[in-house]
Formats: sequence, structure tokens, C-alpha cells
Amino acid sequence: GVLYLFYEYMPIGKGLGVIMVTSTSDLKHWTKPYQITHEPHCHFSYPFVFEDDGVVYMLPETGDEHNIRLYRAVNEELTDWVLDTVLLERSLDDLKNIEFDYADSCIYKKNQTYFLFTSYLKDGVYSLELYTAKHLKGPYVLHPASPVCRGNKFGRCAGSLIEYDSKLYRP
Repeated sequence: GVLYLFYEYMPIGKGLGVIMVTSTSDLKHWTKPYQITHEPHCHFSYPFVFEDDGVVYMLPETGDEHNIRLYRAVNEELTDWVLDTVLLERSLDDLKNIEFDYADSCIYKKNQTYFLFTSYLKDGVYSLELYTAKHLKGPYVLHPASPVCRGNKFGRCAGSLIEYDSKLYRP
């Protein structure tokens, strides 16, 4: 009976985004926005929020840190979150010419397999990578067909995956 809206907010002059949440029960009256990320020196954006086995998780974009972090809600109001697991992290050797890393990551679960989609920008071109795991918290393994897409028209994720009529769509 409650709708939650998670979004990136970038305070003027700070240069770093934070994740905020607000909620409503009637689509007319909203709670005061509440900041749920508090790590200094880390830019947060694209809060991909999902439920798995009754637990609410968030996979915000933290690509400036060259990692993908899984956060877990610790209260029913979804205003208190803790870092649960770092799912992926690039080594310094892997960072050559990567300009923007782990953009707009999202997870899709099918037949007890987790599929993690993420993008990176290298030499001015976006590439979409696909990782798989048997458990939400990993370990995630790069799919052999990765990158599954290259190019600035389709190589970057742009929102949650949509399953419709037994087909999977990626914005």
C-alpha cells in the first residue's frame, strides 16, 4: 500500500550525488525526502531497488569508485541502508582507458541464475557487460559473450529490465 520513489539528488556546489527516498500512500501526499546514502567522497546515482527472498536491496551506481555495491535495507520504512557486499571491483590493471565505469547496473533473476548487466565507457565508446552468478551476492563471472553490445547507441543501460510476454527488454 506504499509507493517508494528513490532518486539521485546532487546538491548545488557539492559535485557528488546522493540517493534520496520519499513515499506516498495516495499519490497526493508525499513524505519529506530523506537522504539514504552518506558516504563522503562517493558519487551515487541510478538507485536500482529490488526485492530478493523478502529482503529489499539497492544497487546504486558507484562507478566513480570502480565497483558495484549491493546495499540492504535494514528498516521497513526503507530509510536505513547498509553496505552488504561489493559484487564487482576492477583492479588497477583493468582501468586502462576506462573513462566511466559500471554505469546503470541492474540485476535480473531467472531460473535461479542472477544476471548482472552493467556498462562502461572506454575510448569514448560504451560497452555492455553481462555477468552471471548462482547467488545474489556472487561470485559473478563475466559471461563469455561479453561485451554483449558495443556502441554509444545501445551500449549503455538506461533503466530497469522489463519482462513482457516472456521476452526481456532492455531500455
